[in-house]
Amino acid sequence: MNRRQFVTTASITAASYQRLLGANDRVRIGFIGLGNRGDQVLDAFMEHGDQEPVAVCDLRDEYMDFAHRKSRANPTHHKDYRRLLERKEVDAVAIATPDHWHALMCVDACNAGKDVYVEKPLALEVRHRSWHAVETYAVLRQHGVALCLAETDEDTPPDVLTADFVYARLRREEYTPKQLQTWKKRFDAWLSQGLDVYAFVKHEDAGKAPAYCRSLLDS
Repeated sequence: MNRRQFVTTASITAASYQRLLGANDRVRIGFIGLGNRGDQVLDAFMEHGDQEPVAVCDLRDEYMDFAHRKSRANPTHHKDYRRLLERKEVDAVAIATPDHWHALMCVDACNAGKDVYVEKPLALEVRHRSWHAVETYAVLRQHGVALCLAETDEDTPPDVLTADFVYARLRREEYTPKQLQTWKKRFDAWLSQGLDVYAFVKHEDAGKAPAYCRSLLDS
């Protein structure tokens, strides 16, 4: 067998393999978000012949048209991801939208009975100082979402609770015993009010975080 014969024999592509499989052998996928990363995700899935793009979703028609052409299939087009989730032929979804959509779309897809591939991150922390506003606190309280009390070397979080639990992140490079004691008093006060407290200490190369955690736990 020469090189040309080998290439001809071995060059079964994802497209030809897909044609060999019956409809029941393929996972029928809806792709939500088809921008730069979404296009890369579609390419990755297209390497596998055991999947079939049956629906695409994006706000931009040109993105959906481009995905349609490369899909080697005839997917339906949707600008509202909820319409895509309603389609019975969709077995699974691949979500590659902007980060702030990931959690909601993932939950909605699960509730619709779909298997889900979702790009990281699955959720965003509400901790940036731009969230520190009375209007924001009111919305967070309305929906039971915790404002992340994130302390850094540059920023100190407000003493504001917006949910029935506390979410704190201690992200300074170093903590003195006095600073840790101040946090411990705050934690103890919240615990005495019946609130659950979830506190995370920044990981760093020196390995001080476990000692900080022990200090916070010790009475």
